[in-house]
Amino acid sequence: MIRLLDAYFDPNAKIQAEKALTLAKENNLARNIAELELTIGEVYTDIDIVDTAQLYLESSLSQIELLDKPAQGQLHAALAWLYIIIPFYDKALHHSLAAAELYKEIDDATGAGLALVDVGYTHLLEGTTEAALPFLDEAKTLLEPENVPKDLSNLYRRYVGYYLDMGDSTMGLFYANKAIEVVALMEDKSHLSGSYNLRGRLHAAFGNYARAESDYLISRKYAIESGYDLDEVEARRDLAGLYVSWGKYEQAIPMLEEIIDQYKNDGNDVMGDYIDLYESLYIAYAGSDQYEAAFKNVQIYEELEDSIYNIEADRNLKEVRVKFETEQTEGLLRQRQQQLFYSLGSLGLILIIAGILWWAYRNKRRQNELLEKSNEEKAFLIKEIHHRVKNNLQVLSSLLSLQSDYIADPAALDAVTEGRNRVQSMGLIHQKLYMGENLAAVDMKEYVVDLTDHLLDSFGKVGKVQLQVDVQVPPIDVDSAIPLGLIINELVTNSLKHAFPDDRSGQITIRLWINPSKTLCLKVADDGLGKNAIIEPSESTSFGTDLIKILSKKLKGKIQTNAEEGYCTTIYFQRYTLQ
Repeated sequence: MIRLLDAYFDPNAKIQAEKALTLAKENNLARNIAELELTIGEVYTDIDIVDTAQLYLESSLSQIELLDKPAQGQLHAALAWLYIIIPFYDKALHHSLAAAELYKEIDDATGAGLALVDVGYTHLLEGTTEAALPFLDEAKTLLEPENVPKDLSNLYRRYVGYYLDMGDSTMGLFYANKAIEVVALMEDKSHLSGSYNLRGRLHAAFGNYARAESDYLISRKYAIESGYDLDEVEARRDLAGLYVSWGKYEQAIPMLEEIIDQYKNDGNDVMGDYIDLYESLYIAYAGSDQYEAAFKNVQIYEELEDSIYNIEADRNLKEVRVKFETEQTEGLLRQRQQQLFYSLGSLGLILIIAGILWWAYRNKRRQNELLEKSNEEKAFLIKEIHHRVKNNLQVLSSLLSLQSDYIADPAALDAVTEGRNRVQSMGLIHQKLYMGENLAAVDMKEYVVDLTDHLLDSFGKVGKVQLQVDVQVPPIDVDSAIPLGLIINELVTNSLKHAFPDDRSGQITIRLWINPSKTLCLKVADDGLGKNAIIEPSESTSFGTDLIKILSKKLKGKIQTNAEEGYCTTIYFQRYTLQ
């Protein structure tokens, strides 16, 4: 009953599943508990409550030996999809590959094929596009003989994504057409709408606007027939975006305004949806020379971007404003030039040239003044945004500190404390940016000293553990400094927690330098217990370790550890930007 209700997106699925789990626990039915936790995790994934889904699925994973092979494959597949959604691509790849192997062992071609599709899809999402093709091809050999339209549609859509990323419009169109063919067999208007919409996006990406328009209109028609409003709105949004790219601004503007009003009436609170719509709207107004409306909508767009700490909107605002003011200035100067030409025509060619040169000089000076004013406003807004981000992070840190006063469980208190320290490490970055002269770079020596002093105080190690900081790098841009700061936070936290038990004294050394190969090197070492301090990792420690790996991967970092004398972690980063 649970699985049937879930298939029809019935909220009673969750209620029935939890009742069943309670009965299983009351009767100590271990295998049923593991199976039910898998099922409940899938239900919560379907209704997009991913945190709860992760708890149930990982609990089932801890008892996986109680499940039979098909259920084990199902569990790994469910975890793979969950980690695609979160996203946590390393874990998604691990579980989808595990699911594929299990399904192959029991000769379940469909299960193995769908798991391999997820492997390929994960590679597309994480940007390792070329690695996706072998898995999609293997999935194809398994799924096509089974000839299940829904599964083939899923496969062909991933092929479209692959060839779109690779810039191959011919093969992308080939698989988009195959997706439409198999979905047509399902007689499912909603899926048919999605397939035409996908082909429309492919045409749009390669500049085939007329074909894209045709596909979007067909997609919208099937969406209306299916009665699924979300499909209809998606098709209309893509059509409006197409008209903006096509330069058909007069057709785009009313559609965009209508969709925004509909979202507001429906209570849509997804910030990203509004940001995209207002961005398209101000571009359409500016493209149709309606600069007052463009200015109004770019201000709304800027406010939305600012709310998620993105300063890119300021650049777009200035472009519209400068263009508007420059248009006025150029029109006025052209009028004056014509007057000068007619009144001084008798003076001949020399005076005409002099007038043109004067016009060019005035125009250039005006543009320089506008640019200087724009830069000053931009610098002020950037500082203000960094200030707001720092204040918001400080509020979050204070809330976590307040919450910790009411937590009795040591593990939960430990997790909250570490979370507060992570927030503080990011807040320090923005504090340095808005207080400094350079708005895009962080003085890492000053930052590391402040961060580690805060950590010593947080763990009550002031006077017991000494810090030696040696930073020999120029200022680093904010996109490199934030993950670097979080990595240092995690490494120093691990040393403070595990290297010096029972109030032992000791020393932690932090070095940051650039070697002759232009590699950014980070070394965090302590003289504590070393390998004697290595214990079975808690959930908190495991999260910290995973976080270090993820952030290191973002900067293309290679991690080395040594626990012979104390504990030492050295990371070599290939991707970073100096200012």
